[in-house]
Amino acid sequence: MKKEEICINAVYEANVIGYDERKTVRVVNIFERTATVEILDCGLLALAKLEQ
Repeated sequence: MKKEEICINAVYEANVIGYDERKTVRVVNIFERTATVEILDCGLLALAKLEQ
């Protein structure tokens, strides 16, 4: 995910840190090069790395 292209509360397919496959997530917060996301299929919060 590129920081310029994402919005808070929007839903995206993303590479989540600690998972091998892409997940459908809702963006909760953006800080520097990391986004806090909610994984929609299980409700857990996780981190997604942002591309530059």
